[in-house]
Amino acid sequence: FNIHMRYFITVAPAEVVVSGPKEAKPGETVTITCATSRSNPAADINWLVDGQHVEGANTITADPEGGWISNSNITVIIQSQERLSKIFQCFAANKDLGETIVESYVLSILYPPEPPNILGYSEEKPIRAGEMQRITCVSNGGNPLPALKWFRGDEEVNSVTTTNGNVVNSEVSIVIRESDNGVQYRCEASNSASVKPLISKMNLNVHFPPSRVTIKLKPEKLRAGGKVSLVCESASSNPVSVITWWHDGFLLQGTPGSVLNATHGGKSSRNILQLNVTSDDNGSKYTCQAMNEAMEISVHYTVTLNISHKPEFYKSPMEIYDIVEGKSTFINLTARGNPNIITYRWAKVGNPVINIQEDRKLNYFKNVGVSSNGPILKVTNAVRTDGGKYKCEATNEEGASEIIIVLNVQYPSFITKLSEITLVDRGASVDIECVVDANPVTDNIISWRRNHYEMNRTKQSFEDGRSLLTIYDVSWEDSGVFECIADNGIGEKNLKKAYLVVKHKPIIDQSPPLLKAASEKDEIAKITCRAKGAPNITFTWSREGATVSDNVRPDKYYTETSVLDLTTWESVLYVKRVKNHDYGEYECVAKNELGFDNTKIILESKRGVPDNETERVTREVMSEKIEIPRIIITCVSVVGTFLLVINIVLVICFVRRRRKKGLEE
Repeated sequence: FNIHMRYFITVAPAEVVVSGPKEAKPGETVTITCATSRSNPAADINWLVDGQHVEGANTITADPEGGWISNSNITVIIQSQERLSKIFQCFAANKDLGETIVESYVLSILYPPEPPNILGYSEEKPIRAGEMQRITCVSNGGNPLPALKWFRGDEEVNSVTTTNGNVVNSEVSIVIRESDNGVQYRCEASNSASVKPLISKMNLNVHFPPSRVTIKLKPEKLRAGGKVSLVCESASSNPVSVITWWHDGFLLQGTPGSVLNATHGGKSSRNILQLNVTSDDNGSKYTCQAMNEAMEISVHYTVTLNISHKPEFYKSPMEIYDIVEGKSTFINLTARGNPNIITYRWAKVGNPVINIQEDRKLNYFKNVGVSSNGPILKVTNAVRTDGGKYKCEATNEEGASEIIIVLNVQYPSFITKLSEITLVDRGASVDIECVVDANPVTDNIISWRRNHYEMNRTKQSFEDGRSLLTIYDVSWEDSGVFECIADNGIGEKNLKKAYLVVKHKPIIDQSPPLLKAASEKDEIAKITCRAKGAPNITFTWSREGATVSDNVRPDKYYTETSVLDLTTWESVLYVKRVKNHDYGEYECVAKNELGFDNTKIILESKRGVPDNETERVTREVMSEKIEIPRIIITCVSVVGTFLLVINIVLVICFVRRRRKKGLEE
């Protein structure tokens, strides 16, 4: 037999290898294995788990190359309270050599993070559309640290993630839109220990104004005298918009309607304004305002009413248009209507007015008096007969309207009636009448005047173009001419004279020139007697007590009577073929119903007419048959011219006294 013997040197294990899973979740059972390299003698294996001795299941196997390989398994259950990691330490000891090799193994314990929290926003606080909102998702703990994701609905949103220790933050920046209202934003936190992501979510409460308002008309076709409902509806708004109505700057009260759910989780509101429309509402603007009171933002919409109506005139019925006689004018009665295509017809007292649009042969500039051109009435060289009422009829598709106006042709004042001669008793009262035709007739159209006369002694009254001038307790001095003046401010004044004659007996004019007459022999002598009085005066002539007239001796005498003015009468006695015996005194008697007056008029020879005052006085003295003592004449011739002059003066005085005394007798 060959006997083989092998000798092996005592050695410690060169290395220890620990193996097992790298990660484990709480509740899982984990087996960790520790194996040594060959050792002689075999190494003993011991375990420390988290510093605590734990028995393992050890096995020893021979290594083909000699020595021994030790293996040990340890099985543990990961507890839920354990966090981060579990440390396994394997100790391999060669007792003979007194050497120990240690190998550590770290088992990472997986566990989910805490549920995430959302910071920076609370659902109770609304966000205004258009603003920037930053929202942060925070997650604590977890192994490994969780991954955070943001979602808007089912759509992932970009975010910025930061880590601080075991805290993970993820922030999103959102420009808030209307469409974000009610939308759910969620943050998901997950790691390899998570069965499913941990979620935190929120719904945005976004305030946004309505984007628009609309107005609908019911009915769409509007007519004057009807009713219309203006329905205003706002677009979606959060919170719901308040609708108001405005017209010409004034707030109108409408009727709130239903509130409906609308887009983006907002509300749509409605308001109805009911109107009774007239033609005056055509073109009127009504504005609907939708106000988001929380945001103090409003939107508006304005509608312009289109009201169909028949023509309506801007002028008032029976309006008066003044025109001065002989002048020309245009009267425009343009009417408003909807539709605005309007035809016009003019008539006066039922008779159509010439329409130059229809009568193409009519020359527009021809003097036709009154003509029409659509809404225009043309008056050329107006005459009084053009005045009166004119009717204009305007017609469109909605109907016809008519208006009557008055053309007032004005013309100057003209006195049509006047009390030209008024005869009145002294002491009575009298009315002098003056009637005027004029247009216009004003209260002061007639005035009265008389030169050098106190008009405050009179009373003036006026009614219906008739003026009365009343004079009370008339006297002879009131006789004379009163002037009636008519003036209405158009054209020239019109003046006429009225004569007032106060009755009185005749008074003969005793002016010296009328108390004498002169004629040559064989000529015709003219003797004039003039008297004032009223009523009519008659004259009688006599000589030496005998009546002389053409009725008595037509061969010798004839008379003429004339009226010089209202109260002055004149009678002329003509003496044919004057002889010496025709010279001398003639008596004139003036008589009327109230009495008479008389005077004596001397007919002289022209040759016997004195050349100076002395001869005239001498003649008068001789005519009075006054005897002058011859001693005076002798003295005159002796004393001379000087004394003669003195005597003449004395004679004149003497003669006048005698004459005056004779007249008084």
